[in-house]
Amino acid sequence: MSTQVQDQHTLDDSHFAAPGPWGRLEFAPFTIAPPQDFAVAYRGLLGIESQTWHFPGATEQTLEILLGQLGLRAEIVGRMLSLAFDCRTQAGLSIIPPADLVAELSRTERSELYHWLSHATGSSWQANAFRFCGSFDDWFALSQLDERTIELVEHYTYQRENYLLFADLPLVAEQLQDQSEFARLIKVLAREKTMLAKLHVHADDNLDELTAYWSRGRSTLDVRPILESLAHSQRGHAIDIVHLLPNFARRLLYTYPQLNETSSSIHRDCHWSSLNFYNEVPQDAMANLQYVAEVVQRDWQQINTPPQLGDLVFFQDERQNIFHSAVHIADDVLFTKNGPAIVRPWILMRERDLFGFYPQQTKVEVIYYRRRDLL
Repeated sequence: MSTQVQDQHTLDDSHFAAPGPWGRLEFAPFTIAPPQDFAVAYRGLLGIESQTWHFPGATEQTLEILLGQLGLRAEIVGRMLSLAFDCRTQAGLSIIPPADLVAELSRTERSELYHWLSHATGSSWQANAFRFCGSFDDWFALSQLDERTIELVEHYTYQRENYLLFADLPLVAEQLQDQSEFARLIKVLAREKTMLAKLHVHADDNLDELTAYWSRGRSTLDVRPILESLAHSQRGHAIDIVHLLPNFARRLLYTYPQLNETSSSIHRDCHWSSLNFYNEVPQDAMANLQYVAEVVQRDWQQINTPPQLGDLVFFQDERQNIFHSAVHIADDVLFTKNGPAIVRPWILMRERDLFGFYPQQTKVEVIYYRRRDLL
């Protein structure tokens, strides 16, 4: 089903989770990246159309007002207005920005403009920007890229909250020396921070409580023998929690979709991943948002108590649009796939880091749902 993870390296020291029914959990952060051959998924997306900035519903007057509100300099606004043309498909104005105009944007201007563009249409480079939680040096550590490539990318990166983003791949790709450099660049740009999670088990631990937590939604026989074996050892041991998760998550965690899934009509995104968490055989119907809504309404109920293993975690904006879903694992750590792209793996992430991964224009609320049979 999946391509195994490659190119991992640790960035930070490990730490323990807050106390809870999940037991003594140790998290060790590391960075995950796809194989270089995943770059093929991007080679066909670099045309002129992909570089166009769309302003749906805009007129010349409203576009000028908008660009001023975004903080763009007067000379930038003037150039953009002179380049704007009517776009029938978007029912508004569009701009094909020349390379020198894109390069001239300051980091702040790029951040504000691209943030707006990311919410204007869902198919733009801005909406699907590469992003990394941390410093640029961490993002490009041990990259084996040419210095010129690194400098180019750094010029076009911008910041939203605690994430660095990059949305000008077509422009940078035109300036690369060869295809192998392009493949190496995609491998680095697609890096994501995640973590290993180990459960420490000792003889004096409450095995009933641990079993109840880690076997929620399935038979205790999937978990109890493992925990007993660890507890009965003289010194106690630690086990990666991947071995304690349902089979679906166990198979996918720290892996990537197959390359041949790029042409599939099934979007194995966050909702597909979250709603299949307990399923032995994944249901591709979970890629249909209308069906997902029906399943949640029928089989799940919103809760106001602390989440437990397997609970759904929905991120919604002020208009109650759910833009991301994940599954609660323990403490503040979630099982997530951040979008349908094949360069997005199934990983563990902190809940608070997902706020920055999906920057919104309105206030974000997190709501939790539990299967009705587990209430």
